[in-house]
Amino acid sequence: RDRYSPICSVGGGSMGDFFGMLSGTFMRGIPFYMVPTTLLSMVDSSVGGKVGINFGKVKNAIGMTNDPQLVIIDIDFLDSLSKEEFNSGMFEVFKCGFLRDESLFDNDISIVDVIYKSLKVKLHYVKIDYNDFGDRRFLNFGHTIGHAIELLTNIKHGEAVGYGMLCEIYLSY
Repeated sequence: RDRYSPICSVGGGSMGDFFGMLSGTFMRGIPFYMVPTTLLSMVDSSVGGKVGINFGKVKNAIGMTNDPQLVIIDIDFLDSLSKEEFNSGMFEVFKCGFLRDESLFDNDISIVDVIYKSLKVKLHYVKIDYNDFGDRRFLNFGHTIGHAIELLTNIKHGEAVGYGMLCEIYLSY
């Protein structure tokens, strides 16, 4: 009702993007809280502030940077995910392992540690390059080709990024 009334997103990355955009534009900005419910949104889109919506076939064509004031991660939501949806998030975890924390490849790591360590990797890049003009671009690993795969297929975002990472590794070789 006023500029101090928060809006809360409960859901995956698309919901976070939508409500992040809405909160950033409504009354020139109202507080924004996130409760990510997918592994992908927990380890990726819940931090860093990038929110956007697709326009036509252009991914995130309209967007802004709008950090949530609060993020609440409840791993019980993960029990409701399909294997495909869970695996989609794991590709972002693998990206964090490739970039900065190989302990994410350990078989005995708990899901809480997976989420925590993935967020630490993402926050490392966000803190040193908030506006995405330098090192934060490392977080785009797999995304250029992955977005093309996502556009042309029915594959989920995280899995498409995973295939994008494989393609980019092959091309760099």
